[in-house]
Amino acid sequence: MINSRQNAIMPVVYDLPYVPPSSYRKNRSASISGSYCLCGNKLKCLLGIILTTIVGIALVIALAFIITSIKNDESTNDNSGCYFGGDFVNLVNGNYRRIDQLQVGDRIWSLANDGQTLIEDEMILMMHAESNSSISFYTFMTFDGHFLSLTGTHYIAVIDIELNKTIYMQASKVTNKHQLLMPNRTVKINKIIQSFRTGFYSPLTTSGNLLVNNISTSVYVASYGVLPEILHRVFTPIRIYYYLMRWLFGNNYNPFESNITYGLHPLPAFLKANETTIRFLYNIEQNMILIIIMTLTIYLSQKYIKRNAI
Repeated sequence: MINSRQNAIMPVVYDLPYVPPSSYRKNRSASISGSYCLCGNKLKCLLGIILTTIVGIALVIALAFIITSIKNDESTNDNSGCYFGGDFVNLVNGNYRRIDQLQVGDRIWSLANDGQTLIEDEMILMMHAESNSSISFYTFMTFDGHFLSLTGTHYIAVIDIELNKTIYMQASKVTNKHQLLMPNRTVKINKIIQSFRTGFYSPLTTSGNLLVNNISTSVYVASYGVLPEILHRVFTPIRIYYYLMRWLFGNNYNPFESNITYGLHPLPAFLKANETTIRFLYNIEQNMILIIIMTLTIYLSQKYIKRNAI
């Protein structure tokens, strides 16, 4: 008969004194870190949360500014300021891609504001896409066979012969007296044709510029009521948020969660739907908001340091 007591696995007993944890709070902090920290680095997570909060508030303020500008511009309509979907952009890998096929994260070429420097750029957001809608375009045709189609309020880089410098003008105001910018050269305009074409798109890039059919353009529009360089500064929170999210979650992550193929992107659509609330927030003194953000940041940082020092 088998003796079950002889075959039982007895637990090992260590004759060591019990030492209770020095602090329940510290133990709880470690538990939280292990359970909820997505990246495995508490400091990185804390910085990410703080920066995301700051950039998120700044993003709302920036886009509220844009909405307020649109509200004050009587010439604005939902179709203003777009590219023709059938035109092409230059990819960094040497290929071409139609504007209506651009995706978030696409690496593309743009021309810097000086009109001479070719820079690597990135498509970060498609604000608006209407593949089946017909709209009036201005098509610029050059003497050497290049062409480009823009809506009337869209900004394009041109050489002003009288001023002898590069300026940004609305497409509807460009004439044959201006010259268009291409990499390492300028080209004269042969003729400008106004016609209705189907399919328009509004991509946003990190540089604020975009080479379309090898011709330099701005991604911004005059219907916002301000110059492209000011708009580019206003969109800074969007660029920071884009890079921050991809730094935290990887280069394949889409911070704005959608590659739209038709209609208005959910981000501007939400802002337009809540315009009254956003306009109220925008009218609050921005200095006060910055003070609150800085105070909360300092408070959270000190709280985090004290918690880990115990």
